[in-house]
Amino acid sequence: MRPAVLLVLFALVAACDSASDAPAATALYVGNRGAGEADGTVTRVDLASGATETLGGFGGRVRSVAVRGRRLVVLVERPASGEEPRGRIAVVDLDTGARTETPVGSPSITPRPNCCP
Repeated sequence: MRPAVLLVLFALVAACDSASDAPAATALYVGNRGAGEADGTVTRVDLASGATETLGGFGGRVRSVAVRGRRLVVLVERPASGEEPRGRIAVVDLDTGARTETPVGSPSITPRPNCCP
């Protein structure tokens, strides 16, 4: 390889964010599908103290949980009710507790054939 190409590759690798740049985690969020069709919850575990807090009221089965910045994103599968979409994405502001929901189609988390590399 040419020296200029190697220098560019090194610069690209050096510029990438590394895991050491990420802030230390302070909490763990665990999704609980629930025993019934409408009682899924998310449990927050404080990593320093071990204290837990349960967030409920999602109105369906919790299928997936992610934290993006200061927002908790929850994929919820609601019981079938006519033509209303069964899937919902609930976004919880972790600072204020404010919650918004957006309907989505099927809440399936299984990859479909020919959709994903």
